[in-house]
Amino acid sequence: MNGLKRFTYKVLNRLLYSGRYGDIALRKTLLDILPAQLENYVDIGAFDGEFFKIIRKERPVGKAFLIEPHEKYFADLKSQFGANNSVILVNKVLLAETRKVEFNVNALPATSSVLNADENLLGNEINISGKKVQVESTTLDAIMNDQQGVVSLLKIDVQ
Repeated sequence: MNGLKRFTYKVLNRLLYSGRYGDIALRKTLLDILPAQLENYVDIGAFDGEFFKIIRKERPVGKAFLIEPHEKYFADLKSQFGANNSVILVNKVLLAETRKVEFNVNALPATSSVLNADENLLGNEINISGKKVQVESTTLDAIMNDQQGVVSLLKIDVQ
């Protein structure tokens, strides 16, 4: 039984990591209500950038703000979008104030958060908790302070 749980964990991890297995009907509905062009797109919890890729295939994006506190995924975002001047990358946690905060880097990537992992999510036999690191926080106001125009789409994927 323990082997089956570990296999299930690995499959679930791949599904959550990929960001590709969303609700297709929900995505279609979103695209139906979006304006023809997105002036400013803000992605809080940008993870691997897959949602942004979907959006920019469907709509022109003036400026994109990809916010991701997890160092590994931020590095991935930087390698994908770092050369694009219309993409602003922010490697911080978004809070109501600016300060240092403890961030949980979990074994199951989609559960990394300032919140502690819920070990009951996958059963007590599988430990999803990882290490704790200190990261800086910022506010949405601080990121958007000098920007012109409106936020056309605000995507929030946080715990």
